Amino acid sequence: MSAANSHPERQIRPLTESDMDAYLDIYLNSYPAYKSLDAECRRHYREKHLLELREDRQVQTVGLFEDGTLIATMKLILFSMNF
Repeated sequence: MSAANSHPERQIRPLTESDMDAYLDIYLNSYPAYKSLDAECRRHYREKHLLELREDRQVQTVGLFEDGTLIATMKLILFSMNF
């Protein structure tokens, strides 16, 4: 890495199905309480989050990528409010 290019390339974008393994690594290790973290647990959360990604129009999950590697996630929940 040269001094002129010492900063990593960062990108923020919505997650896709191809990002699911990296997303699960972050999600399951960030909130490990009451989870076994085995293959069955991973399968359960993969299905849950893929369904949300495909069908829930009120939730959008975005990720921060550093040099192409997912390093952080954030869920944006859309809602309307009457006042």
